[in-house]
Amino acid sequence: MSRRVYYDEDGQPYYELICDACRRRYRCGDDSCYDWRLLGEAAEYDGWNAVASAATGPHHCPDCIRTGASITGATARRSNAPRPAAVH
Repeated sequence: MSRRVYYDEDGQPYYELICDACRRRYRCGDDSCYDWRLLGEAAEYDGWNAVASAATGPHHCPDCIRTGASITGATARRSNAPRPAAVH
């Protein structure tokens, strides 16, 4: 799964988008992280393959799209890679 949900101190959900192939996190510079659809649209604008309505993916960063990792099965090979630490 390439979407994570966290909650801020007010109990509002915020979302994190993660590349299925390399586990890179999408960084947004605005409040789009509080709305999954907006986050997906912002990521797509920045070159990600991130269908805004698909919470479970596949989602791929521009580097993996460019190198072909998004279509070569890199997701399966890297599924045992360490997960990024949760951000609180």
